[in-house]
Amino acid sequence: MTRPRAREAHGACDFLRSRKAAAFTIPRTPLPGPRKHADAALKDVAKAAGVSVSTASRALAGNTMISADTRARVAQEARNLNYVVNGLAQSMSGAGTKTLAFVTNAFLAEPFARIAQSVDGVARSHRTMLLTNSSHTDMADERESIELLARQRVSGVLLIGSRTASASYRAHIAVCRDILASVGASLVLCGVSRIPGLDEVPSVAYDQRGGVREATTALLQAGHRRIAFLGYDDRSTARERFLGYRDALQANGQYVDNRSALVGHSDNFKDTLAPAMDRLLRMAPDRRPTAIVCVTDFAAYCVYSIARRYGLRIPEDLSITGFDDLSSNEVLIPRLSSVAVPYEDIGRYSARLALGLPVDQGEHPVFPVTFHARESIVPPRA
Repeated sequence: MTRPRAREAHGACDFLRSRKAAAFTIPRTPLPGPRKHADAALKDVAKAAGVSVSTASRALAGNTMISADTRARVAQEARNLNYVVNGLAQSMSGAGTKTLAFVTNAFLAEPFARIAQSVDGVARSHRTMLLTNSSHTDMADERESIELLARQRVSGVLLIGSRTASASYRAHIAVCRDILASVGASLVLCGVSRIPGLDEVPSVAYDQRGGVREATTALLQAGHRRIAFLGYDDRSTARERFLGYRDALQANGQYVDNRSALVGHSDNFKDTLAPAMDRLLRMAPDRRPTAIVCVTDFAAYCVYSIARRYGLRIPEDLSITGFDDLSSNEVLIPRLSSVAVPYEDIGRYSARLALGLPVDQGEHPVFPVTFHARESIVPPRA
């Protein structure tokens, strides 16, 4: 039997094992950072550049009171000696390169990549480094990430991804806001609507409800009346998109709520989308939907696959709409009708808010979306 090891000697392992149990705590003794291995010190850089240590320090921090020639000379000598500046110390003193971070539920394909690329563009153009982290929808992990980022003196944090509307989550966001504010950093919600009661936390949203309302209206105008919704759950994205579906049906005289037989409950993963889709397609032919509004394009891809197993043709037997308008939609047969989202604009605006840069639509903009009707919608068969 292996003898227990001393906790002090293995703080990192203990910390990882206890993350779930100690949900909202950070170990008293921080995990050690990387050790310095280079032999060169700041005084060596100063001597090589022919300046004082204090001048070398200010030059490496980008202090504009130091001439451009001196800053360039000191930087060159630092490179020659492989001297690495202590960026954390500079950040804590208000100098040096800033950092921007975003924390997401998961690194999910194209929408995430488009936002990340535009955030990185703003960060680069303002001499800011971008960090990423995933919380996997766990509030404890999310707060832990925020606390660690605050210790690193991050300039701002973008929270990206769908959120719940619970009181506990609102309280959690308020705590994260206060943690960052304590080090002069900002918190921005990216891609989600403002949280009621927390108007001081900036949010950059897009018209999810309006986009799905337009997609559902297109199906109604094509003659469909048995229209299903696939992908309902209690998170903000799915709820807003469901409300757009409901709006369109109610405007057509059809009442629907989240308990209706034509509403498939599922998150946006294949393991739960497939059973929800199976339930819809197993209905009797006179009750089975002739069209499906999918919460995302990924959900629509699952419908394409599962419908074939039931011998159903798209769009002749089943019209489909998605949401996100991914680039791969153009190569689907038939091409998927979908709601296009300006993810690049959302990322750029969020980054500017987080860095305190000028913006022109306030702290809670809602970007418009565009529905593209394609070959996945035809009138229902008689």
